[in-house]
Amino acid sequence: MGEAGTFYIIVQAFALPGAPLAGFILDRIDRVKGLTVAMAIAAIGYFSLGLVDNPIGNEMYFAAALVGLGEIFANLSATSLIGKEAPERGRGAVLGMWSWCGALGIITVALVGGYLFDNVSQVGPFMFVGAANLALLVWAVVIVIRARSSAAAESAG
Repeated sequence: MGEAGTFYIIVQAFALPGAPLAGFILDRIDRVKGLTVAMAIAAIGYFSLGLVDNPIGNEMYFAAALVGLGEIFANLSATSLIGKEAPERGRGAVLGMWSWCGALGIITVALVGGYLFDNVSQVGPFMFVGAANLALLVWAVVIVIRARSSAAAESAG
């Protein structure tokens, strides 16, 4: 099997046991906080791919493991958040729109990542996805902080 195949298998091999681990964790913490954890893992994984010197070296396998965990955690944490926050009556529509946005995101990453790879740097796609995950991480942290300060204000008032 080629190195690319091995890389893909490592990503999926870490995503597979990552799914029940994510479920276990997400059942015990706030869903938005779970999303922050997921985005942190995914961002570190993708940035690691962009920083690896040797694409078939040992450090690539560590980065692939982080990407696998990050992908499954991101997917499940978002689904979990929707399951908790979306109104029961419209939950199917919300999940459908979330899936549609996911497909749109994949197309966007393929187009922008392809352009970055061809015209800027071969690590461009990884840095782009890492930056997107980092942006979502920051956004989720802002939401957590706002919720905390809002709860504190309600308690004081």
